[in-house]
Amino acid sequence: MTRQIRRVLVANRGEIAVRVMRTCKERGLETVAVFSDADRAAAHVLMADRAIHIGPPPARESYLVIDKILAACREAEADAVHPGYGFLSENADFADACSAAGIVFLGPSGDSMRLMGSKTQARATMTAAGVPVVPGDNGIDGKCEGRPGLTADGLYTLGSHVPEAPDADIQFRLIISDHTFHLHLAPGHVQPAFFIDDIHCKQCAFLLGFSNGAKHTGQRK
Repeated sequence: MTRQIRRVLVANRGEIAVRVMRTCKERGLETVAVFSDADRAAAHVLMADRAIHIGPPPARESYLVIDKILAACREAEADAVHPGYGFLSENADFADACSAAGIVFLGPSGDSMRLMGSKTQARATMTAAGVPVVPGDNGIDGKCEGRPGLTADGLYTLGSHVPEAPDADIQFRLIISDHTFHLHLAPGHVQPAFFIDDIHCKQCAFLLGFSNGAKHTGQRK
Protein backbone atom coordinates (compact mmCIF):
# COMPACT_ATOMS: atom_id res chain seq x y z
CA MET A 1 0.00 0.00 0.00
CA THR A 2 1.34 3.42 -0.97
CA ARG A 3 1.99 5.67 2.01
CA GLN A 4 0.42 9.11 1.92
CA ILE A 5 2.90 11.96 2.26
CA ARG A 6 1.72 15.19 3.83
CA ARG A 7 4.90 16.72 5.32
CA VAL A 8 8.37 16.73 3.73
CA LEU A 9 11.63 17.60 5.46
CA VAL A 10 14.24 18.97 3.08
CA ALA A 11 17.68 17.85 4.26
CA ASN A 12 19.55 20.62 2.48
CA ARG A 13 19.87 24.39 2.26
CA GLY A 14 20.01 27.24 -0.21
CA GLU A 15 18.63 27.26 -3.74
CA ILE A 16 17.91 23.54 -4.03
CA ALA A 17 15.97 23.52 -0.75
CA VAL A 18 13.89 26.47 -1.95
CA ARG A 19 13.12 24.71 -5.25
CA VAL A 20 12.02 21.54 -3.49
CA MET A 21 9.84 23.48 -1.05
CA ARG A 22 8.23 25.47 -3.85
CA THR A 23 7.25 22.24 -5.59
CA CYS A 24 5.95 20.77 -2.33
CA LYS A 25 3.77 23.81 -1.72
CA GLU A 26 2.39 23.62 -5.25
CA ARG A 27 1.27 20.08 -4.41
CA GLY A 28 -0.22 21.00 -1.07
CA LEU A 29 2.53 19.43 1.05
CA GLU A 30 3.85 20.95 4.26
CA THR A 31 7.59 21.65 4.38
CA VAL A 32 10.22 21.44 7.09
CA ALA A 33 13.64 23.08 6.86
CA VAL A 34 16.81 22.25 8.76
CA PHE A 35 19.46 24.86 9.41
CA SER A 36 22.84 25.41 11.01
CA ASP A 37 23.84 28.45 13.04
CA ALA A 38 25.03 30.11 9.84
CA ASP A 39 21.68 29.69 8.06
CA ARG A 40 19.17 30.97 10.61
CA ALA A 41 17.91 33.68 8.27
CA ALA A 42 18.40 31.81 4.99
CA ALA A 43 15.67 31.82 2.35
CA HIS A 44 14.81 28.14 2.77
CA VAL A 45 14.33 28.63 6.52
CA LEU A 46 11.97 31.56 6.01
CA MET A 47 10.05 29.73 3.28
CA ALA A 48 9.39 26.50 5.22
CA ASP A 49 6.31 25.90 7.33
CA ARG A 50 8.66 24.88 10.13
CA ALA A 51 12.42 25.03 10.67
CA ILE A 52 14.59 22.96 13.00
CA HIS A 53 18.11 23.80 14.15
CA ILE A 54 20.63 20.99 13.62
CA GLY A 55 23.99 22.36 14.76
CA PRO A 56 27.00 24.59 14.08
CA PRO A 57 28.04 25.92 10.65
CA PRO A 58 30.41 23.12 9.51
CA ALA A 59 28.40 20.70 7.35
CA ARG A 60 30.07 17.68 8.95
CA GLU A 61 28.58 18.81 12.27
CA SER A 62 25.10 19.57 10.95
CA TYR A 63 23.86 18.78 7.43
CA LEU A 64 25.99 15.63 7.11
CA VAL A 65 25.01 14.11 10.47
CA ILE A 66 22.40 11.43 9.79
CA ASP A 67 21.23 11.19 13.41
CA LYS A 68 20.51 14.92 13.50
CA ILE A 69 18.45 14.80 10.32
CA LEU A 70 16.45 11.82 11.60
CA ALA A 71 15.90 13.54 14.95
CA ALA A 72 14.56 16.58 13.08
CA CYS A 73 12.21 14.29 11.13
CA ARG A 74 10.87 12.82 14.34
CA GLU A 75 10.47 16.23 15.97
CA ALA A 76 8.59 17.60 12.98
CA GLU A 77 6.69 14.35 12.39
CA ALA A 78 7.79 14.42 8.77
CA ASP A 79 6.53 11.64 6.51
CA ALA A 80 9.33 11.96 3.98
CA VAL A 81 12.80 13.38 3.41
CA HIS A 82 13.99 15.05 0.23
CA PRO A 83 17.82 15.21 0.26
CA GLY A 84 18.25 17.79 -2.50
CA TYR A 85 21.67 17.36 -4.07
CA GLY A 86 25.06 17.15 -2.42
CA PHE A 87 25.29 16.52 1.32
CA LEU A 88 23.50 13.20 2.07
CA SER A 89 21.70 12.88 -1.27
CA GLU A 90 23.85 9.94 -2.43
CA ASN A 91 24.58 8.44 0.97
CA ALA A 92 23.31 4.86 0.99
CA ASP A 93 23.42 4.63 4.79
CA PHE A 94 21.16 7.68 5.03
CA ALA A 95 18.61 6.15 2.66
CA ASP A 96 18.65 2.93 4.69
CA ALA A 97 18.35 4.83 7.98
CA CYS A 98 15.30 6.71 6.72
CA SER A 99 13.66 3.47 5.64
CA ALA A 100 14.44 1.81 8.98
CA ALA A 101 12.87 4.78 10.79
CA GLY A 102 9.69 4.54 8.73
CA ILE A 103 10.43 7.71 6.79
CA VAL A 104 10.07 7.81 3.01
CA PHE A 105 13.38 8.66 1.33
CA LEU A 106 12.60 10.54 -1.88
CA GLY A 107 15.38 9.03 -3.96
CA PRO A 108 17.03 5.73 -4.89
CA SER A 109 17.30 2.87 -2.43
CA GLY A 110 20.49 2.32 -0.46
CA ASP A 111 21.26 -0.79 -2.52
CA SER A 112 20.95 1.13 -5.78
CA MET A 113 23.30 3.81 -4.48
CA ARG A 114 25.88 1.25 -3.48
CA LEU A 115 25.85 -0.12 -6.99
CA MET A 116 25.73 3.14 -8.92
CA GLY A 117 26.34 6.04 -6.51
CA SER A 118 30.11 5.60 -6.52
CA LYS A 119 31.72 5.98 -9.93
CA THR A 120 34.34 3.39 -9.06
CA GLN A 121 31.69 0.83 -8.03
CA ALA A 122 29.50 1.75 -10.99
CA ARG A 123 32.41 1.18 -13.38
CA ALA A 124 33.13 -2.19 -11.79
CA THR A 125 29.43 -3.19 -11.94
CA MET A 126 29.02 -2.17 -15.57
CA THR A 127 32.30 -3.75 -16.62
CA ALA A 128 31.28 -7.04 -14.99
CA ALA A 129 27.99 -6.86 -16.91
CA GLY A 130 29.82 -6.35 -20.21
CA VAL A 131 28.76 -2.72 -20.65
CA PRO A 132 31.35 -0.47 -22.38
CA VAL A 133 32.72 2.26 -20.10
CA VAL A 134 34.79 5.39 -20.67
CA PRO A 135 38.52 4.54 -20.56
CA GLY A 136 39.97 5.09 -17.10
CA ASP A 137 41.36 3.50 -14.00
CA ASN A 138 39.76 2.96 -10.60
CA GLY A 139 42.67 4.19 -8.53
CA ILE A 140 42.66 4.26 -4.74
CA ASP A 141 46.09 5.63 -3.91
CA GLY A 142 45.55 9.28 -4.84
CA LYS A 143 47.67 9.40 -7.98
CA CYS A 144 47.83 7.91 -11.46
CA GLU A 145 51.46 8.54 -12.30
CA GLY A 146 52.95 5.93 -14.60
CA ARG A 147 49.67 4.27 -15.52
CA PRO A 148 48.93 3.46 -19.19
CA GLY A 149 47.20 6.17 -21.20
CA LEU A 150 48.69 9.25 -19.56
CA THR A 151 50.13 10.63 -22.80
CA ALA A 152 49.32 13.43 -25.21
CA ASP A 153 47.30 11.15 -27.51
CA GLY A 154 45.29 9.52 -24.70
CA LEU A 155 45.07 11.98 -21.85
CA TYR A 156 43.36 11.10 -18.60
CA THR A 157 42.26 13.36 -15.84
CA LEU A 158 41.98 12.43 -12.20
CA GLY A 159 38.55 12.85 -10.63
CA SER A 160 37.16 12.11 -7.21
CA HIS A 161 33.50 11.17 -6.92
CA VAL A 162 32.12 12.00 -3.50
CA PRO A 163 28.70 10.42 -2.86
CA GLU A 164 27.99 13.01 -0.16
CA ALA A 165 28.94 15.82 -2.52
CA PRO A 166 28.77 14.75 -6.16
CA ASP A 167 29.45 18.26 -7.44
CA ALA A 168 32.49 18.87 -5.24
CA ASP A 169 35.35 20.72 -6.91
CA ILE A 170 38.37 18.50 -6.36
CA GLN A 171 41.86 19.90 -6.82
CA PHE A 172 44.58 18.09 -8.77
CA ARG A 173 47.93 18.94 -10.32
CA LEU A 174 49.04 18.24 -13.88
CA ILE A 175 52.79 17.73 -14.38
CA ILE A 176 54.36 17.26 -17.79
CA SER A 177 57.75 15.54 -17.99
CA ASP A 178 59.38 13.22 -20.53
CA HIS A 179 56.38 13.69 -22.83
CA THR A 180 54.13 12.10 -20.21
CA PHE A 181 51.30 13.67 -18.26
CA HIS A 182 51.40 12.97 -14.53
CA LEU A 183 48.35 13.74 -12.42
CA HIS A 184 48.34 13.98 -8.64
CA LEU A 185 45.39 14.44 -6.31
CA ALA A 186 45.41 14.71 -2.54
CA PRO A 187 42.46 12.77 -1.05
CA GLY A 188 42.90 14.95 2.03
CA HIS A 189 41.20 17.76 0.08
CA VAL A 190 37.95 15.77 0.27
CA GLN A 191 38.24 13.45 3.26
CA PRO A 192 37.94 15.96 6.14
CA ALA A 193 34.55 17.18 4.91
CA PHE A 194 33.03 14.07 3.38
CA PHE A 195 34.83 11.13 5.04
CA ILE A 196 35.88 9.41 1.79
CA ASP A 197 39.12 8.72 -0.06
CA ASP A 198 37.71 7.11 -3.20
CA ILE A 199 39.23 8.38 -6.46
CA HIS A 200 39.52 7.22 -10.03
CA CYS A 201 40.91 8.32 -13.39
CA LYS A 202 38.77 8.96 -16.43
CA GLN A 203 39.27 10.23 -19.93
CA CYS A 204 38.35 13.82 -20.73
CA ALA A 205 39.49 16.88 -22.62
CA PHE A 206 42.25 19.38 -21.98
CA LEU A 207 43.05 22.54 -23.85
CA LEU A 208 46.77 23.11 -23.43
CA GLY A 209 48.14 26.60 -23.92
CA PHE A 210 51.63 27.26 -25.28
CA SER A 211 53.53 30.42 -26.18
CA ASN A 212 52.84 29.88 -29.88
CA GLY A 213 49.23 28.70 -29.66
CA ALA A 214 47.00 26.07 -28.12
CA LYS A 215 46.56 22.31 -28.48
CA HIS A 216 43.30 20.44 -27.89
CA THR A 217 43.62 16.80 -26.83
CA GLY A 218 40.55 15.74 -28.78
CA GLN A 219 38.88 13.87 -25.92
CA ARG A 220 35.92 14.80 -23.78
CA LYS A 221 34.35 13.37 -20.67
